[in-house]
Amino acid sequence: MRNKFFSLLSAAILLFSAGCKKDNYEAPKSVLSGRVVFQKQAVNVRSNAVQLELWQYGYKLLGKIPVYIAQDGTFSAELFDGNYKLVRLAGGPWSNGTDSIDVKVDGATTLDVPVDPYYMVGNESFTFNKADTTIRAIFKVSQLSSAKAIEKISLNMGLTQIVDLTNRIPITGDDFNPPSDISQPITLTLSVNPDRYPDQQGLNRAELRRQLSMALTKKYGYLRVGVKAAGVAERTYTPVKMITLQ
Repeated sequence: MRNKFFSLLSAAILLFSAGCKKDNYEAPKSVLSGRVVFQKQAVNVRSNAVQLELWQYGYKLLGKIPVYIAQDGTFSAELFDGNYKLVRLAGGPWSNGTDSIDVKVDGATTLDVPVDPYYMVGNESFTFNKADTTIRAIFKVSQLSSAKAIEKISLNMGLTQIVDLTNRIPITGDDFNPPSDISQPITLTLSVNPDRYPDQQGLNRAELRRQLSMALTKKYGYLRVGVKAAGVAERTYTPVKMITLQ
């Protein structure tokens, strides 16, 4: 009986010790960082909406490691040293790549991940017209694939440096139909006058007016242009730029 008691006690101690060791594993110290790129240029996206996935070789029970892409196309993940498989998930503003990328992480590791966007947008400029309280955007859209037509072009304005279709001042009419000819620079104009957006047909625009008034009081805001390909949820964007509203 005594031997049985000590056997049970020893087993309990071993289990407790194993549990402590499991809980005391060191956190990963290596960092994999990089960008999603097209021809060495970072592809700007909606903040933390598009993902990559990492899988570590040799760990059958290890689940996927999601890696979120920041709005400027950069990403970063803390990992253990080792060999990984990087997967470009469907849903980004680019054609779906079925091949994976082998990555060896050893300390600070950098990697550019190539993608094939349907469209890129750039050469942007933004001006504020104080006389009529409008913002004018001029930019160029490059069609990189004939597989998808342009569905919408958005001119998004925000109060912070995180700006996209879901992080913006909800200005009515900031999502435009594309022009018939996108080979030339495109011009969009958007009113930021709060008085231009009264409540109507059961639509309460009080929050819109409040945010526009705040931007005009602060005398600045942040802008991005986004391009949506037909049938694709996410957009490619220009980098965020600050505009002076005075």
